[in-house]
Amino acid sequence: MLTWLFLPFMLQYIATVPVGVIHDVSLTLSTPLTMYGTTQKCLCEMITSSNISAFNYFSNSTCQIFSKTSITNTYFSWNHDFSSRFYFVQFPTRAIDTTQITTNDILSTLPSISISSTRTSMSSKMSIVYTTESTILSFVVAGTGIAGSSMTQLNAPNAVFVTADEILCVADYYNKRIQVFYPNNTTAAFSQKVLGSPNSVYAVNSSNFYVTEAIGSNGRVSRWPSNQTIYVDTSTYGITMDSQRNLYISSRYNKVTLCDMISNTNTIIIPTSAGLSQSRHIYLDEEKQSLYIADTANHRIVKFQLNTSILTVVAGGNGVGTAANQLNNPAGVCVSKRHSTIYVADTFNNRIQKWMINGTVGVTIFGNANGTSGSGGRELNAPYSITINADGTFLYIADTNNHRILRLSIV
Repeated sequence: MLTWLFLPFMLQYIATVPVGVIHDVSLTLSTPLTMYGTTQKCLCEMITSSNISAFNYFSNSTCQIFSKTSITNTYFSWNHDFSSRFYFVQFPTRAIDTTQITTNDILSTLPSISISSTRTSMSSKMSIVYTTESTILSFVVAGTGIAGSSMTQLNAPNAVFVTADEILCVADYYNKRIQVFYPNNTTAAFSQKVLGSPNSVYAVNSSNFYVTEAIGSNGRVSRWPSNQTIYVDTSTYGITMDSQRNLYISSRYNKVTLCDMISNTNTIIIPTSAGLSQSRHIYLDEEKQSLYIADTANHRIVKFQLNTSILTVVAGGNGVGTAANQLNNPAGVCVSKRHSTIYVADTFNNRIQKWMINGTVGVTIFGNANGTSGSGGRELNAPYSITINADGTFLYIADTNNHRILRLSIV
């Protein structure tokens, strides 16, 4: 049992070992077992592990990590970047004397943060790992990484949607179903079979959702669980809804349609002449009357201003590639109103790109910046969809070819 005494900028502890301090950044772990909870500045997570027992959050925007046993930084996977620093401190487990380490003694440019530690007379080990405020903790919230059809498995999840109460709805493409996961539970609460392969899903709540389906060479928008056909067209793909219950539907045949659910009328708001190419998922910022579209085969993200009908490029558009100003068949997009940031599922580059609004380049926050795929803790394989929760603290990624959904903290 851990016992902590909280003092300003300091922690004194009994029967535990502090192994690090994070200042204004988040920790990235490769294979945590269980994690819960967030804060604005850093993660406060209880970890069920043989090595780590807890994180703890302080009012000075730092996290401290506690270990049950001796630990080294080989247990962790870090994102190396250009801003901020993480200080990893390893202490022996036997208590003989007390030592205090202040980060200002090591790097004078950081705020003063002290760690009070009971330890042996052996030398402490400290190493500096460069990180960024976008360095994020990730873990799997759905799927096992192996394609399957059980209630814990997925098979090429093509889209993920998160409700206001953090319930996940996943378009499980090859299983032709929508899987619903409650918070902190990787076993689906229930499964809704659909007629075709679901491209996208929008949930009003966990028992009322709209799905774009591919049925042979045709497509439709359906409402479940009533199996009501809302709209029929070839290659329906992305879907979102506004507060007036208008549906916005993208098509891989290069148009976007507005379905008025009240008057039961359909209007093409972005025609094929606008120049979209194989557009996939879409995201609506209703407050700013902006519809973001993954213009996939044009390797860019575009913004359609609903009140002016102006279409502008907001990410990519510089040809296909892995450079910071390029994308490769991006299929997903979402926007953080909290940070004025566009997040892009750069699908064929196997990475998540962060673009500031009005920015000219993106930064890789997850996946390999060089575009290579993988199945490791910080790797992706053809991520097709990305979404953000209501308060802008978590991103959810459909890591399609890894058959899993990842949750990332974006404090």
